[in-house]
Amino acid sequence: MNGTIQNEIASHSAFVLENHSPADVARAVIESGYQKEPIYVFNMDEAYQRIQHFKGVMPRAQIFYAMKANNFDIMLRLAAVCAVGFDCASPDEICNIRQLNVNPLWVYNIFHHEILINIFCL
Repeated sequence: MNGTIQNEIASHSAFVLENHSPADVARAVIESGYQKEPIYVFNMDEAYQRIQHFKGVMPRAQIFYAMKANNFDIMLRLAAVCAVGFDCASPDEICNIRQLNVNPLWVYNIFHHEILINIFCL
């Protein structure tokens, strides 16, 4: 792997890929030897395409994203922009969603009625 991508990786915690695939980035990180902890490579284009695919094949369904699957901030923001609902299973997940200013009607969980009461009464 060339030194350019390795230098970019060493100096950034996150960046947009233009000329490299996620596999290229993961390989470069491993080969560089700089990374001592697990890494996370996120392909936003792929996530967006999958959201659009689900919305296309189920146009009348409201899609909900299970936050426990991946609560990475960029993924949550992408889902919010795409008008995907959120399946929250814990108070922490609810707090994360509230920080994104998501429509409370897009949040589904076992505490749904309590959330709506608290959000609209605060």
